[in-house]
Amino acid sequence: MPNAFQTIKIGEEVSMTATLKNIGTRDLVDIRMLVDVNTDWKYTVIPEVIGALERNEEKEIQLTLSPPTDIGVGEYQAKLNAEVTVDNRKFEARDRSITVQVESQTQMSVTTLLFGALILLMIGIVIVTIRISRR
Repeated sequence: MPNAFQTIKIGEEVSMTATLKNIGTRDLVDIRMLVDVNTDWKYTVIPEVIGALERNEEKEIQLTLSPPTDIGVGEYQAKLNAEVTVDNRKFEARDRSITVQVESQTQMSVTTLLFGALILLMIGIVIVTIRISRR
């Protein structure tokens, strides 16, 4: 996973690619990706199951995290884990943490209007000050 820290705005989702590599000494079968997120978040992993992964072989997976529409601004954690079968025994790989920073959506049109109104107000104050000082 190249970047485990993602920044999104409210209403957006996180989409990332992760590489799963077998660094062990045995071939792996029936690899399932497990994602631990807050209960109101949704996620998809493609592919959901990898049939086999030989020694030193790599496979890419696509992970999408979708926060709820009414989410608050803040930092959230998700954990990505792989459950594998080796010699008919199930094992879990080491967790990888993903940090998602959710920021508020800024309305550029509102910000631009407020900035324009501030400029007009300052120009008005300058004009009134000049007229008063000439009397």
